[in-house]
Amino acid sequence: MTLPAYIESTFLENWPSELLSLSMRMESVPISWDDVVALGSYDPKFREAFGIDEVFDLSPELNDSLAVAIAKFPSGIMPRLGYCSWKASCLTNEPVTTLRELMAVITRSDDRIVKVLINAAAHNHGLTIHLREWVPMPPKSEFRAFIKHGNVVGISQYFWRETSTTSDEIFEIRKQLTTFLSDFLTAVHLDTIIADIHVGSSPSNRTMLIEINPFVASADRCLFPGSDFDGRLRFRDSGRIMAVKLQ
Repeated sequence: MTLPAYIESTFLENWPSELLSLSMRMESVPISWDDVVALGSYDPKFREAFGIDEVFDLSPELNDSLAVAIAKFPSGIMPRLGYCSWKASCLTNEPVTTLRELMAVITRSDDRIVKVLINAAAHNHGLTIHLREWVPMPPKSEFRAFIKHGNVVGISQYFWRETSTTSDEIFEIRKQLTTFLSDFLTAVHLDTIIADIHVGSSPSNRTMLIEINPFVASADRCLFPGSDFDGRLRFRDSGRIMAVKLQ
């Protein structure tokens, strides 16, 4: 794709190995330009953009590579491109376990995905599809960390409107977040960034990095709606917005 470097640097294919180790397992499969066009042809907006009046099949080589990759994850996968995932086109909030299920997801119309496919096709670029191991992540487990110049300036409960966390629970969450962020700040290749983190509930469901995003004005700042970053962890407890120090 042709996007600003500060955006492309957040793509999974540009993460250093140390950062990848802090996230869920995944297999990355390259998509040739021909297969970008084939995948895009399933979307009416793509066909209109390039004057295409038919839908093309993905190559046998890509189908084979995807099937082999999926088989490595018995619990299933969640597909995404570097820029975004197919969240809007997922039929249900369930893991993908077969090539047929994967095709049902990635061939459905998705406004964000089709923009990526149009951009890549127009610039004669291939893409990479990442098949990430499915990890159960209840909304309550997700937190967003805001990092400026290598320092954590605030952490917010991500789904703060839908979920509630007690003050008793937050202290264990804070412990896990501060431990994780110590490793994250050493591994990450960017010094100003937003990190979405899943706080695990057991050794088999560890705390891990979900994704990183550019720290830009349009980003969802959750419980920091203005520029009032104060280095605290903010959360919602029974309808009240609470905050605790990170240390």
